[in-house]
Amino acid sequence: MGKGPFFLTAALAAAAHAGTAFAEIRMRRLGAIMGRLVDENEVALPDVEVVAYRAQPPLRIAAKAKTDDCGIYRLSGLAPGRYWVRNAAAELEDGSGLLPTFYPGATGTEDARPLRADLDADTDGIDFRPLPGHLLTLRGRVTGCPPGEGSIRVTLSSGTGETTTSAPCLSGDYSFDKLAPGKYELLAVPTLAASTAMRST
Repeated sequence: MGKGPFFLTAALAAAAHAGTAFAEIRMRRLGAIMGRLVDENEVALPDVEVVAYRAQPPLRIAAKAKTDDCGIYRLSGLAPGRYWVRNAAAELEDGSGLLPTFYPGATGTEDARPLRADLDADTDGIDFRPLPGHLLTLRGRVTGCPPGEGSIRVTLSSGTGETTTSAPCLSGDYSFDKLAPGKYELLAVPTLAASTAMRST
């Protein structure tokens, strides 16, 4: 990479005598990881979210996609590197659940298989079966709403990300659906205070 600017500068200097310079820049396409989600009967699983994380702690989301009617997903826009791929928790039409599962079939990163993404290339054939299981709903109530607040922002965090909902001060009720069994942290922040903090960063 270090030679590129040197040769370009030399070419421009040489062309300066002619009064015209031409520089061609080749754009590179970021990598992608593709595959298919199926159940234990090899039936396609449509409309399930799939996430790519950089294969290093702490987990940081690099790309998201949803499976199509054939269960196919494509995680695009990936810089060169190694990634863990995992499906999100999902509820099927029959009421059964899919647990978050790392490729090729692990519940955690310690047994997940890192996948390589490269420029101008698709890493294809990353098919796997999400583990079946029961999904949970977490409900609760926030009390002690500060004067002048209309709602409280409640954030549920785990090792694989976070999701946020709003609890109206009138009732204080909140809920999170389609959760896999595991450890979670809850954070409640007044909505006005959270908006002020976001504007100041």
